[in-house]
Amino acid sequence: MSDFFQLIKNTFTKKYFQLAGRASRKEYLSFNIFVFLLSYLINLLITFIKHDIISLVLSIISFFFLIYIAVPAITITIRRIHDINLNTFFGIIDIPILIVFYLKGYYNVATIFSVFTRLLLILLKGTPTTNKYGEPPTY
Repeated sequence: MSDFFQLIKNTFTKKYFQLAGRASRKEYLSFNIFVFLLSYLINLLITFIKHDIISLVLSIISFFFLIYIAVPAITITIRRIHDINLNTFFGIIDIPILIVFYLKGYYNVATIFSVFTRLLLILLKGTPTTNKYGEPPTY
């Protein structure tokens, strides 16, 4: 369990802006689990707390949390793409697609597409040797 928290800590500190290098499946999965659980907890609290001021404060916290995790979410995805030995373009191609789905009102399609791309990044093994993005992760 300490590996999990160490990976999360590094993602939010040392690797916050780091686009270069590679991210293992373990690092990518740890980040996504952490973000999902924390987001779920905040939204659960917002749903069940019936006090207007507390709900407003939790909503503001949720908003700033989303802004705070945007950068490491992008950087870890790009590093994960690098681990598979693909170009950075593949890490950001889903962003305009998701925006179009949301603007058209296809929220379920956007959700399924997002889950599918994340699952691919979790399931695909990285290059076992050095590739053009660096040495394989050791964690």
